[in-house]
Formats: sequence, structure tokens, C-alpha cells
Amino acid sequence: MIGEVEVNGVRLFYREAGRGPRTVVLSHSFLVDHRQFEAQIEALSGTFRVIAYDHRDHGRSARAGAPYDLAALVNDAEALLDELAVPPCHFVGLSTGGFAGVGPAPPAPERGRRPTLDGPWPRPGGGGPAATYTAPPGGAAGGRV
Repeated sequence: MIGEVEVNGVRLFYREAGRGPRTVVLSHSFLVDHRQFEAQIEALSGTFRVIAYDHRDHGRSARAGAPYDLAALVNDAEALLDELAVPPCHFVGLSTGGFAGVGPAPPAPERGRRPTLDGPWPRPGGGGPAATYTAPPGGAAGGRV
């Protein structure tokens, strides 16, 4: 199933597969989109509910329309989980996608999220996001896919 949700003033695209009792959320790295996880979606959807989404300015999600920082990606991930009524889940993030799952602090305990992170890149020395992003012409990941 594919769908879109409006969160924090931007429309996010997501793909959902599987119907297991536990949920895995897949959050991609910078300049790619949810398709980065095609093999994982296929492998996990027999056992788990799997949600892979496109960050703002990536893939089939909308362009943000204004510069944003990594905190916006954290807020988007939280809002997406709320909109899709995702119970406590396994959140798998690669690079920027890992940061979106935990941000500058561990997930809220009430979420019960179990992060699996591969190379998240928080600001050196701790603290919040250090960079601001503006989508290139056509958006990241080649614009609309």
C-alpha cells in the first residue's frame, strides 16, 4: 500500500507492506528515497508491518518550500508515526535517516521505539543539528519518482 500524510506543513510519501504484530519503520539516507530499502521491505514484510517513507524534499514527498534543519526531519518522523498510529516500533535509520529516528536525544520512553542506526551523524560535540538544507532544483533523489 502506498499513501501520503500531511505533517508539519509538508506532504510525506510512504509505502506500507506486511501485517505482523510488530512494526518496522525504515528511514533512508540523504539524497535517496524509500527505495533504498526494497530488499529489506521484501524480507521483513512476511513477519512485520513495514513502513518506509520519503523525507521531505526526497523521492515522492513534497518539497519543503523553505530551508530546514535536521530537527525538522526528527519532527516529521514523530508526526508520521502519530498520523499512521504506529505503536512502539523498531526504527531503522541509515545516516540522516538514523538521525531522524533519534535526533539529538533518545526517543521518548512512551514511544517504546527500538532504534537501529547505521551511521547517524549528529553534530560533533553533541547538541542539536548544525546544518540547514534547501532542496536542489528538482528535489533530492532526482525529484519525483
